[in-house]
Amino acid sequence: MASELFPLNYVLLLVLLKKLLEIVADNIQQYLSNYSKELQTLKSNGYTVIGYIRKPRPRAREAEDNRIRLLHLMAQRLRERSYVEKVFVSTQSNSKETLTERDIPWPSIMNEVKSVDGTMQDLLKYVRSQSKICMVVLDYAGLSTDEEDIKEFLCRSHSNNLKSNNIRHNSTIIGSYQA
Repeated sequence: MASELFPLNYVLLLVLLKKLLEIVADNIQQYLSNYSKELQTLKSNGYTVIGYIRKPRPRAREAEDNRIRLLHLMAQRLRERSYVEKVFVSTQSNSKETLTERDIPWPSIMNEVKSVDGTMQDLLKYVRSQSKICMVVLDYAGLSTDEEDIKEFLCRSHSNNLKSNNIRHNSTIIGSYQA
């Protein structure tokens, strides 16, 4: 009787869908734990974990105090969830803007943002002084939309090893660089 109401293909689809939902639920449940373990492993291997936040240029009606509040919250999340030691921020740059051109001149809003360690210009200097860096990037578009700009950044960093986590809808290490 059941096979007459529901064809076998439909029943099989429902079973597969249920299994897929179980797998997705398990992955979601374990994600933060696995992410934390991955970052702790990098730290135990001598990596310095730093964070980078990029906010696009403000819309005409966006209140500056709201922008500062959001930057503070993003920095706080990076410190809590990604164990970053330093947080750098570009308060008003486009993802197409090259990394070396961001935050020139120094944005005046930085006088109000207290929970960060500097701008992209400060990050560039800091990365050159370190041998092993893991960068966690909090930005919808990622570190940059220009692949060549990222390659240039990695080459200029003079880091023995640089890993980058792009937090968009998920986090993945997108590459490493050996000097």
